[in-house]
Amino acid sequence: MRRAILIFVCLYSLTSHGQVVHWADEVVGFSSQKSDLLFSASQALGKPNKFPDFSFTPCAWMPDLLDRADSTFIHLGFKEPQTVGSVVLVQSFHPEIPVSVYLKQPDGKEIYIPVPANLRSDNIMQIPVLPARPGISTIRIVWNGSMQGDPFQLDALGVMTEPGRVPIPFYTDTLGQINRPEALENLNSPYDEVLPVVSPDGRMLYFDRKKHPLNTGPDLHDDIWYARLMADSSWSAPLNIGPPLNDEGHNFINAVSADGNTLLLGNTYNRTETQSHWMSFSYKTSNGWSTPVPINIIGFQNRDQYNEFSMSADGQYIVLSIESNTTNGMRDIYVSRRISDRYYSAPKNLGPVVNSAATEMSPFLAADGQTLYFASNGWPGYGGYDIYMTRRLDETWEHWTEPLNLGSGINTANWEAYFTTDAMGNMAYFCSSKGGDNLNLYRVPLSPVAQPADLVQFTGKVLNRSSGNMIDATISYVLLSDSVSEEGSTTSLGGNAFNAYLRPDSKYLITINADGYFSEVTEWNSAQADGEQLFYLIPRKVGTAVTLENIYFKVNTSVLVDSSFTELEKTARFLLDHPDVHIEVRGHTNGLCDDSYCLSLSQRRARSVVDFFIDSGIDEDRLSFAGMGKTEPIADNDTPEGRQRNQRVEFIITKVE
Repeated sequence: MRRAILIFVCLYSLTSHGQVVHWADEVVGFSSQKSDLLFSASQALGKPNKFPDFSFTPCAWMPDLLDRADSTFIHLGFKEPQTVGSVVLVQSFHPEIPVSVYLKQPDGKEIYIPVPANLRSDNIMQIPVLPARPGISTIRIVWNGSMQGDPFQLDALGVMTEPGRVPIPFYTDTLGQINRPEALENLNSPYDEVLPVVSPDGRMLYFDRKKHPLNTGPDLHDDIWYARLMADSSWSAPLNIGPPLNDEGHNFINAVSADGNTLLLGNTYNRTETQSHWMSFSYKTSNGWSTPVPINIIGFQNRDQYNEFSMSADGQYIVLSIESNTTNGMRDIYVSRRISDRYYSAPKNLGPVVNSAATEMSPFLAADGQTLYFASNGWPGYGGYDIYMTRRLDETWEHWTEPLNLGSGINTANWEAYFTTDAMGNMAYFCSSKGGDNLNLYRVPLSPVAQPADLVQFTGKVLNRSSGNMIDATISYVLLSDSVSEEGSTTSLGGNAFNAYLRPDSKYLITINADGYFSEVTEWNSAQADGEQLFYLIPRKVGTAVTLENIYFKVNTSVLVDSSFTELEKTARFLLDHPDVHIEVRGHTNGLCDDSYCLSLSQRRARSVVDFFIDSGIDEDRLSFAGMGKTEPIADNDTPEGRQRNQRVEFIITKVE
């Protein structure tokens, strides 16, 4: 079973008996604040954000250094009155000892609590309240307003029922469940390698290489490079992907579609002064990648110089890291829903469970459409930027699990970001500065605690029913569910199989379309998935001949055996779905009997098939039949196998209205 690890880091050596810290959840007042959002008093509510790193952060209250009064204070409250045996202060950056503490009693009076003379200036301070005071609704903390030097920051204010060790929850995985990352030495160079994007099947790795001598243009801005997975699980020597994806601008890939045929690009190509787009699509063709085309997101704005994007496996959603007028602070993560080809809705903020007052960046939405990985410097971590994981709880995109720090196996005191996995969640790739002065690529096998939800691979080929040759087609899928919405499409192009990753134990409605062919609609149950799927489409033209497989008759008769009905029912369904099609059913025999007998038998057998179609509801005017006897063999009549192939039933399209 996959589960998060909840680590309680305890400080102080005093005895405690299952103590719980209750964190303040209301702002009552303050002497000043550096701004109304970043560094505001509201940032001191709830659990600590910068633990155990304690670095400078906008996710903490910081008084305005230009507004010095006789005293600096913050006044915080609790929605439910608390019994207070100790007051806990968690400060970031430069901790400062307060001069006094005041508790508000049920009668409205404030009680003065002296600060111990021996209290040390630590990031976590505990002020005992003896005896414990019940029914406390607010706490006011006062500092010396004339203090000089570095500013202090209050990250969180909490209370316990008695003095003791302070348990602070740190959602992480530090118990050895995350495997040791491996530096990709054959991909890393003296230049920065960032933004790895692995194809869903895990066989291609794209990444952004900065300032490399082989990059495009005089300024050597970011270029897209790629490598292929080798048989021994190593990566091939990287290659510059070249034009049209690389130009003189900043070029990088943000996502690859489930079938590997569409790239979400972070650059704008052929931008004019009056037209500004931040991302593009490129499609795989028989001649390589297409010229990128811009994507339009309604109301898009980004006040930050950086941005990153991700795309759901079905292409229905784009996840963005941007700074707009609705951010919780600096860059936040948003989601935008597909409206039509290359048009997406106005970005929607994922909310305060995911987004802090600091920066959330490099989002990656896993193939399950629920698991989101991102980097942030606004949540408890080891320093710099850490990588986190959260799971979507419903279809609103507003409710998420508390972010899980992926632990010290991946995160360090340096900078980690740009996390990506293959569709099955077996192998992850990310970027880190821990190897030296530049940014490098790493990979790590994912343990269950950090994996996305299980998926089933839906892969296969679309074939010409007449010739058996592969054809280019679009395969659309819709989840058959009353409670969950899921739809998307994949393609089979240039002789390549289609590929998608769908929910296990689920039913989907599958529609296959191809130019010049009749479409097919069928159901597919992922619980019964077994390897490659084969779909056959019938060419939409007069004269098309289709052999009906597995049609059998009793010996020397025109009586159909039961095993024939599956194929006949499928063909009847095709005729019902396409009422504009007229056909002629033709019967064929092998060459063992005389001509007249073979001709008569083949006519009677063709008639039996037509009768089956009429009984299935097909208009008789659309049907005709003919017996061909043994005049059109397709194999040698001297072998049992050849005679079996010659003895067949087929239909010819005679008219398409």
